[in-house]
Amino acid sequence: MTPVSESTNPSSNDPLGVPAESMIWQVNLATLTLTASWRTPGGGSIPLTIFHDLSFGDLDFTGDLNAFVNDLGDEAEPVSLTLLPNPI
Repeated sequence: MTPVSESTNPSSNDPLGVPAESMIWQVNLATLTLTASWRTPGGGSIPLTIFHDLSFGDLDFTGDLNAFVNDLGDEAEPVSLTLLPNPI
């Protein structure tokens, strides 16, 4: 995954013409768990499930893992991401 700059006009410079978002990550400083969520226009957020798509071998996000599996038929498993402190 590559970070991209945030745009105030989500469809600008977007070849697909659909809104995109780059600021999705949150870190729990007590547990160092990394999670993701979409931000809504009203300032809320929608939590995302980070998962390993076993059918294609990639790492993806979805708002509903069961719906993803049921709709696409892919094998998938949820993934937890945890940062490791630098032992300097």
